[in-house]
Amino acid sequence: MVRNAMPSSQRQYYFDVLRGSMMLFGVFVHASLADQRSGELEWIRFLSGTFRMACFFMISGYFSAMVYGKRPGLPFVRQRLVLMLVPALFAIIVLNPPAIAWMIEFWGSSDPDAEIRINWHVHVWFLLSLALYTLIVPFLALELTRKASEMTQRLFRPLPALPVIVALCAGAVVLVYVWSISWEHLPYGEAYQFLIRSTLFYLPFFVFGYLMFSDDGLRDYAHRLDWLTLAIALLGMAACAYFKYWDVPVTPAEKIAKFAAQYITGFSLSFLILGAGRRWVRGGWYASYCAKSSYTIYLVHYFLISLIFHTFGAGALPAEALFLLAAFTAITTGSIIQYQLVERSNIARFLLNGRYR
Repeated sequence: MVRNAMPSSQRQYYFDVLRGSMMLFGVFVHASLADQRSGELEWIRFLSGTFRMACFFMISGYFSAMVYGKRPGLPFVRQRLVLMLVPALFAIIVLNPPAIAWMIEFWGSSDPDAEIRINWHVHVWFLLSLALYTLIVPFLALELTRKASEMTQRLFRPLPALPVIVALCAGAVVLVYVWSISWEHLPYGEAYQFLIRSTLFYLPFFVFGYLMFSDDGLRDYAHRLDWLTLAIALLGMAACAYFKYWDVPVTPAEKIAKFAAQYITGFSLSFLILGAGRRWVRGGWYASYCAKSSYTIYLVHYFLISLIFHTFGAGALPAEALFLLAAFTAITTGSIIQYQLVERSNIARFLLNGRYR
């Protein structure tokens, strides 16, 4: 296993690269819808589902702890809510309505009788989830949380992170189950069913990332780069594929097994990615590009991809060609928007990044 000292008070820039890369990978995930869900590009969506948002939220938890240490209390909550909610609202109000209409038209062209439903938040649900996580950060900062983490780790000293992960995932599974039997009875429950379920499901990754910032043992464990972790990740991916494509869980035991496979895969792959990032990722143009542009690109990419689909329509190009065209057009245009608009206009920076200066 690779072990390097990593002072928690110093920003580790490979985290910026990895977080930005997870967002840029999301562009390719949504561009893969060029196959109209026929399955040609399903492997991209499956691969993304095994680690992308898990790793993203773990890194976000780490950064939340770092920022909270510098700006604790209400100033942290206020700043982070603006940072998340302003771009989310801009996308939901301005970008998403035409994007949803274009995407429904594109998908419907292959099956006019199909009922196609797209969530109103589309891709910016993660910003709404981060806003909700922001509200619990002051509670995570309590001394009681740190002591509970330390006590849990003492239960299994050889693998100190394991009891923490198990406790977090078990709690999340309970919350997801409670939500699954409750949302239909709530007013407009269907409108935010996906958002709340995803927020609860990914909560363990965010909390683990938060605890990782100030806990050397957890942080070192989370950078495992060894064959055992890789083997566990591959087995977890195989289990996830089985539950997704061959045996849809029905019984409680099967559903718990599916949750276990998803969490095992998400954590193990995230640990491998963090370990590889710490060992091999260095500064440079890509690190700067990710830190500056990935947020803007991700915010506007779904609008741009759906516009490409709407413009070319189904069948004009092979699915693979349309996929590449949509992905690289979204990344290129998003980069131009970042460097030519966001960095030059306070209003654009506020609307797209939640920052005014």
